[in-house]
Amino acid sequence: MKRPHRIFRCFRLFTPQPEKVRTCIRVEGSRIRELLTAAEADRIREAEQIDLRKFLVGPGLVDIHCHGAMGSDFADGTVEDISAAAKYHLAKGTTALLAGIGSCRLKEMQKACRTTRNLMKEIPNLAGVHLEGPYFSIQWFGCHLREMIRNPVRREWIQLEKDADVIRLVTLAPELPGALEFIRHFRKTGTVFSIGHSDASYDEIEKAADAGLSHSAHYFSAMPTARRVNRVLLPGVRESVLLSDRITTEIIGDGIHVGGRLVEYLYRFKGPKKTALVSDALRGVGCPPGDYAFGPRNGKMCRLLDQPRVGVVPDDPEKLASSAIVLSDSLKILSRETALPLGDLWEMASLTPARILGIDRRKGSIAPGKDADFLALDRQLQPGKVFIGGTLVPTEGNEK
Repeated sequence: MKRPHRIFRCFRLFTPQPEKVRTCIRVEGSRIRELLTAAEADRIREAEQIDLRKFLVGPGLVDIHCHGAMGSDFADGTVEDISAAAKYHLAKGTTALLAGIGSCRLKEMQKACRTTRNLMKEIPNLAGVHLEGPYFSIQWFGCHLREMIRNPVRREWIQLEKDADVIRLVTLAPELPGALEFIRHFRKTGTVFSIGHSDASYDEIEKAADAGLSHSAHYFSAMPTARRVNRVLLPGVRESVLLSDRITTEIIGDGIHVGGRLVEYLYRFKGPKKTALVSDALRGVGCPPGDYAFGPRNGKMCRLLDQPRVGVVPDDPEKLASSAIVLSDSLKILSRETALPLGDLWEMASLTPARILGIDRRKGSIAPGKDADFLALDRQLQPGKVFIGGTLVPTEGNEK
């Protein structure tokens, strides 16, 4: 039976930018048909009416850098773990998500890719896989297991080619031997490449951009700054990313990895269209404070603190690990901690990451022809209702 037209009536609508006139969304099936004024919506009597006027409504969020929740990490690779983490983030407003796989063995990467591919048919917010590592600088591996860090050797990465359909994003250090060949080869399949955990020079980053690298991971985190070479101060990864118009970037939106003033600083350089917000969520999201493995269950142990609520490396607690937020938390946190408009923050958490991945024809904004993915926030900017494909997502019973 064909689903009837539904009209979502909103008072404050972000598309992601504020829309003051056409605040009603007409949905047919799972897609947005058109935006209407309230008067136009009143004339469509046969449509089901969904009242969201007490909420702030905008596009569902797109998280391109997320590792898990509810005690599960996507790198665990099981149906149960990937499902639990993806569904938790969906209930909090993330309607498109890359399953982030930290540095691990090849067979663990392959298992996570296969499981994710199978689950994409039934878990609607799973949009693919992000391989964060293992091809990193040994000087900048962060909370990843040191023994997993290695160079991108062709005989290994060529075995990932059969999973290229789900590998949407790869973060690596492009200065490593073999990295440029890896980038060139997988760019042909549509994989996006990101610089991260790298010690590359400006020239090495430019060569990587020539090869197809177009993004940069968690700005300020595991990212070296300018240094002197033969007494000359030269750009590090931070400055090189700012200088390149070809490279987008992302911020962990917890207000801790990057404080409010530095979020504004990066925003001035890159703007909302080239700066994505990400969660970089640890498996401990939704769980009590305690120790949680990063990556597979045999990964490096990270400690989730309560005050401030963030992940740290236990033997070096000044070193941050992943975050303890979901992406919708970043809208509330950065609305409080910065002077950035909510519309720009919403764009940085929805349309910008969708563009980075090349899925913006379907995701990231409220416009005719796009998927009817909506996040409705209450006045405290907490998730109230979430819709994916026009269907309400259950939101109760998500906390441990």
